[in-house]
Amino acid sequence: MAVQKTAQNYKICNYCIMDTSDKNIRFDENGYCNHCRNYIKITNAFKNECDLKGGKEKLLKNLINQIKKKKTHCKYDCVLGISGGLDSSYLAYYLKSNGINPLAVHLDNGWNSELSVDNITHLLKKLEIDLFTVVLDWQSFKDLQLSFLYASTPDAEIPIDHAIFASLFKVALKFKIKYIITGEKWLPK
Repeated sequence: MAVQKTAQNYKICNYCIMDTSDKNIRFDENGYCNHCRNYIKITNAFKNECDLKGGKEKLLKNLINQIKKKKTHCKYDCVLGISGGLDSSYLAYYLKSNGINPLAVHLDNGWNSELSVDNITHLLKKLEIDLFTVVLDWQSFKDLQLSFLYASTPDAEIPIDHAIFASLFKVALKFKIKYIITGEKWLPK
């Protein structure tokens, strides 16, 4: 028997904007949904794994060795999310320096400056890395971002974060690439 959704049993997560329109959503005592709790659990596990195994650089070296051992006939070894910022730019250099051939994927959400696009283009040309750019519909994305801002969600960056990861997975599937690497905070200490 389906539960009738009324104003009385409608609920929205205190961390994201997921609500009871998801029939599988569950909330904890803090009002966090099961999706956010799972995300927090995974990111905390990754942070703990980094601490236990000597940091992200050691994990990255292990991943590079794993990629090299399982080389396929695919032109690219991995998908690399590239923003043009310091972390993803360093990671592009690091991967290429370690014999990995990534396909760089950039998400254009309409906020790119001409300078940032030029920086990405020059960096990847110098490193001989191919670029695949995913362009979002500007008006739709702007409307979505405004909705998040008006809703006063704790993280207004959720739309772009989800779009970035969805794009990376779509490109990986399209080119049959097994590994996805992002440049978030990979700079050496």
